[in-house]
Amino acid sequence: METVTTIAAVRERVRGWRREGRRVAFVPTMGNLHPGHVSLIEAARRHGERFVASIFVNPMQFGPNEDFAHYPRTPQQDARMLAAAGCNVMFMPEVNEIYPHGAERATRVEVPALSRILDGEFRPGHFEGVSTVVAKLFHIVEPDVAVFGEKDFQQLTIIRRMAADLCMPVEILAAPTVRDADGLAMSSRNQYLTAEERARAPQIYATLQAAANRVRSGTRNSRASSARACRCWRAPVFARTTSPCARPRTSAHRPARHVSWSCSPRCVWEGPGSSTTCRSAVPDRRFQAAERCCCSAHSTCSRTRLEGSARRSSSARITSGAVGALPSATARLRDQRW
Repeated sequence: METVTTIAAVRERVRGWRREGRRVAFVPTMGNLHPGHVSLIEAARRHGERFVASIFVNPMQFGPNEDFAHYPRTPQQDARMLAAAGCNVMFMPEVNEIYPHGAERATRVEVPALSRILDGEFRPGHFEGVSTVVAKLFHIVEPDVAVFGEKDFQQLTIIRRMAADLCMPVEILAAPTVRDADGLAMSSRNQYLTAEERARAPQIYATLQAAANRVRSGTRNSRASSARACRCWRAPVFARTTSPCARPRTSAHRPARHVSWSCSPRCVWEGPGSSTTCRSAVPDRRFQAAERCCCSAHSTCSRTRLEGSARRSSSARITSGAVGALPSATARLRDQRW
């Protein structure tokens, strides 16, 4: 496996493969790899002949009080894991290689409606940062296929929509969530959990699975299901409230009477007819890390919410943060749609 750090170098390698008629698969990551990431490489190997993985901690997708500075970086361990998984090129650029004028002034890509619901409601700008860096990486690597995990289902949906809206010639594939033996989805941020929190965290997935099974079996006592869910975590974490984002809608894909979840573990809501929400009064990012809102524990209703938003939303749009732009000009540019 070869490690490259510049855009010119990775393009040279990929274009050489193209001349040989090779199919190129790509897996973008932020590093600190675990078996879940390795499963993405293995999925890529089934759909390509040459493989590129990127290691880049993207500052644009971190909020002002999030963990960009402390996000775990383990490049040597990552290189060993990628080489063992059969990766051909590890692309590990510096921030100034991806954002030569700084992330704050970079042109941005956004999928408006999909980026502002569920996890995006609590992390403004996060998915704009994700779609921007993925769009840049797609243009740099020019892969035939790119693989993303279903653990971040909202991210997967946004990237699919962006690629379709911007006519990117890349196939987006989804790989199943990889979990520890106790059911907790593997995540680089799980290491932030204390021993007590790590012991409790699998209850989120177990409770959602149990509630989904009750619904599949015909149970319609949604209040009982919600009560069981709330009892799984300490009372101060949750506050009962209502939210416009949690209003049930009737459709061919989504019955009016249901139990659904979004933004787990902070948002668990229920029908029929009302929008009773369990939402964290103080967001606990360590629990977010343990079981992100878009992991494979999401319900069919959560999928329907994302897919319905995709049908209703504006197309992906590109906004410019050009150097020297006046605030009013920047505001006008941000309103322009591609």
